[in-house]
Amino acid sequence: MTPAEVRAAANEIVAALVRVPPHRKLAELKKLISGLPNADVRNAVETLVLTTEGLVNQRSSRSDRNGVLIFGVAFLVVLLVIALAVPNPTASQLLIFRVVLALAAAGVAWFIPGFIDVNVRLPRIAIRASGAIAVFVIVYLVNPPNVVR
Repeated sequence: MTPAEVRAAANEIVAALVRVPPHRKLAELKKLISGLPNADVRNAVETLVLTTEGLVNQRSSRSDRNGVLIFGVAFLVVLLVIALAVPNPTASQLLIFRVVLALAAAGVAWFIPGFIDVNVRLPRIAIRASGAIAVFVIVYLVNPPNVVR
């Protein structure tokens, strides 16, 4: 299997696991992985799904998830209020808004199941990210004031 096929298989398994009750997810994962062609692919997909879905540490993740959701939504609301209150922000204020908006968007994106990969090549830097960090990179690198102009 190619890496794209492995990623597609992992996405299908993650999508199937969304509908499974938490106490049955690990058993269902094992059942779904058993249908994959060979041991190397099964191990790769299992590791990928376990790491991204956090099935290994389910008990401690509930409070973490709630905290991240509250953080993300609160900062998005605060940024909306600030955007309405400050019609012409300075350059330093725009930078702070971008960083906080990117952090808030990444916090909210952490709840969305699935995978996202970003590969960015700039003149002196190359960035490769996935998951919520990829959302952070996208939101931070897209400069809304320049897009609007």
